[in-house]
Amino acid sequence: MTKPVIVFVFAGREPNMRLQLPLIRRILALHSNVEYHVWNMTHCESDDAFVRSIEGDRITVINDLVDREDFEQFSLAYKFYDTMKYRKHLFVKIDDDIVFLQTDRFGDFVEQIEKHPDTVLCAHIMNNGACAMINGVWDEMHAFQQARRDPSWDIEPSDVHTSNKFAVISHEFAFRNIEALLAEPVEVVPVTDWLSINVVGYSYDLAGEMNARGLGKIRPRMRQFDPEAPLGDEGVMNLFPRAVVKGCLAAHLSFGSQHVTDQQYDEWRECYQELAVPYV
Repeated sequence: MTKPVIVFVFAGREPNMRLQLPLIRRILALHSNVEYHVWNMTHCESDDAFVRSIEGDRITVINDLVDREDFEQFSLAYKFYDTMKYRKHLFVKIDDDIVFLQTDRFGDFVEQIEKHPDTVLCAHIMNNGACAMINGVWDEMHAFQQARRDPSWDIEPSDVHTSNKFAVISHEFAFRNIEALLAEPVEVVPVTDWLSINVVGYSYDLAGEMNARGLGKIRPRMRQFDPEAPLGDEGVMNLFPRAVVKGCLAAHLSFGSQHVTDQQYDEWRECYQELAVPYV
């Protein structure tokens, strides 16, 4: 891993960030060429105070966008890196509810970004539709559908982001198979399914192309769209070649439309915190 790397997060909910920060600090300790940028996009005073308190070597908290509209925040944050200052950099964008990262494989993930500069690369993420199609989670979900004959289980792969049941199965799959998942060899698997961008890496040149297509701009939250219309970050990234990097595991707590309960959040956070111990 030779190029400088910016890991940036749109923060942030304090309970999630408390789990993510030790993992990032471990990555920073392992890789002197990595920086962590925390974009403060909080929506309540307590979260704002926590995010503003984050500090450390090669950690920068950016508070400039707190009072702007959501999609304006995203647009300005992505454009921030589309300058000559960052022309030698690689980028890893992560959600604030990424609560587990296989930190000892971070270098492998970045190496694949260098090798595939024209491709949007996604970590192997639990609770992510495209990843579920290659790791057995969707097969397990389909088996539940067949066994229960319950219409509420009858969802399309492109709609898993709306399913609480899919979130449950994804996380339980991770907890049950964690040793095998962590031992997987690094492999780049191209995907054609819709890719949710919970942990994605890309090159500076690709960042410029994505910004030119309208990355970060306001768009409806839908999976089918007019490619000529202004798109958000996820829509734009799905216009480019994309792949999942198996062997680089991460865990994404939830999509808002999965309507996760507080009890579920607490249980999953506790489990991932235990799994993270060897990685922090």
